[in-house]
Amino acid sequence: DYFGASEDMLYLEAKQMDVHWHSHANCQSNRSGSNISETQKIVEMTEAMKNLNTTSKCAGFDDCEQFFTQGERDLLMKLPNRDYGSIITRASDEENLFLSLIDIIYAYAYDYRMTIGDPSTESAWTIGKLSSTLSWLDLYDCGNDKPADVLRFGMRRTLIYPYLRYWNMARLVA
Repeated sequence: DYFGASEDMLYLEAKQMDVHWHSHANCQSNRSGSNISETQKIVEMTEAMKNLNTTSKCAGFDDCEQFFTQGERDLLMKLPNRDYGSIITRASDEENLFLSLIDIIYAYAYDYRMTIGDPSTESAWTIGKLSSTLSWLDLYDCGNDKPADVLRFGMRRTLIYPYLRYWNMARLVA
């Protein structure tokens, strides 16, 4: 940290911000216990994501039939079905994706905290620079990289690229 960081209004405001995911994380940790390994947490998160309900009612319409005309529905029925289930072929691919997701979420959390929850015109640049997944299309390897390593890489980028570089803020976000 540089001299006078304790007097910087942006830093103090961002440091004191109460982010919305802390209350949710506290509820989850109280429910599930505190001695769960990282691997078990990843497995639970994967199962929870598989159980998400992706079907919903049409927004703003009493009946979903009103959304498309009969001709449009017939055209949609003629489209071939595509199977995207084979994109992830190995369990390691899924773990690699989780590591990349950690990288992107860290960058988002840093920007969210630094902009006090109100994204600015620089938010896309900040998230893109802090996330090596987005800026360099970096692929993490679950055999070599652990979630703690990904966070460490993000913290390093936090101390290199943004206009405001604070060690304490990088630790607070991680």
